Amino acid sequence: MRTTAPATAALLTALGMLVGPTLAVPVPQFSFPTGSSTRTDLDDGVCKPITVIFARGTTESGNVGTVTGPPMFTALEDTFGAENVAVQGVDYAATVAGFLGDPDGNAAMAADVEKAATGCPGTNIVLSGYRCVLSLALALALTLC
Repeated sequence: MRTTAPATAALLTALGMLVGPTLAVPVPQFSFPTGSSTRTDLDDGVCKPITVIFARGTTESGNVGTVTGPPMFTALEDTFGAENVAVQGVDYAATVAGFLGDPDGNAAMAADVEKAATGCPGTNIVLSGYRCVLSLALALALTLC
C-alpha cells in the first residue's frame, strides 16, 4: 500500500501529538563533581581522622586524576565533613607501560602510607584508586610485612 504525502503528514502529525508530550519532558542534567587533579595533604603536613591515599588512572593528570578521584573525595567530604578527610595522591607515572605493575608507584604508595601512619597517628588510612591499586596495595603489604 502506497501512502500519499498528505496522508503521511497526517499520520506523522497524529504520532507527534501522541509522542510529543513524552518527548517534551525535560531530560535530567547530570553534573559530576569536579576538583583539583592534585591533592597533597600529607605532603603539606595535614592530618585528619580519615586519610585517603589515591592512585590515579592511567594517563590521568595530577596525582589524583579527574575521573574518579575528585568525585569520590567530594562524596567522602559530604558524608564525613571536609574537616575530617585528608587526601594524598600517589606520585607515580601512571603510564600504559606500567599498567600491570609499577615498582616506583608501589614504593611511592608505601612511602605515603608510612607518612600517614607515622605523621598522623590514629588516622584511618584508606587506599583507593582507579588504576591498578590492587597491584600497588599488594606490593605495599609485601613491603611492610
